[in-house]
Amino acid sequence: MIRYACNKPRVNAEYIVDRGFPSMGLKPPSQPISGFGITVDSEMLVIPGRELNHPNLAYREGRAKVQNGSWNILDVKFQKGATVGSWWVLVVQDGVNLVKGPEDIRGLVDGFQQKMSRSGMHVPGGPSLLPPAKLIPPMRDPDRKQSLEIIRKLLAGELEKKKGTKPSFVLVLLERRDNYIYPGIKVEFYLSFLPSFSILTLLTL
Repeated sequence: MIRYACNKPRVNAEYIVDRGFPSMGLKPPSQPISGFGITVDSEMLVIPGRELNHPNLAYREGRAKVQNGSWNILDVKFQKGATVGSWWVLVVQDGVNLVKGPEDIRGLVDGFQQKMSRSGMHVPGGPSLLPPAKLIPPMRDPDRKQSLEIIRKLLAGELEKKKGTKPSFVLVLLERRDNYIYPGIKVEFYLSFLPSFSILTLLTL
């Protein structure tokens, strides 16, 4: 039963209509139910959802473009921009081989820094590029626990090298996103490093 309860609604609806109704003699109607003049509608009941209006977002300059439950901030400035003392960039190499060296992410990192400045943040210096975290292939580490430990040790080692001097935030660049690494980094970060690090930002390349 629990396997069916975990299915998406559409999957269970198809089970009911395409397999359940014929098995019970309801589609098409057969004896004995057809003898009573009873029919069962095979169309599932549709309940219209309610779409709430988006919140009004006020920035110092510009307006956010709100659509489908999200908004971008490409052309806005924050009411009060934060000051970035220092920040780190960590590349997580996960077998895709997108990033072979610092030059492969230079444009992305520079663009990220420029966007922070355009949004009203104060970013006096560039980031510290950490050594890449080279993960174990999923076939050898299916639950990715060993890979997450590699990331944890790398961040802990960098913090120790800098004698506890924490950055304003850490920008983590993922070669790909899976069901373990992306949420696992967030959990590991908050459990192991707060308040050592202030903010963790994850981007998928």
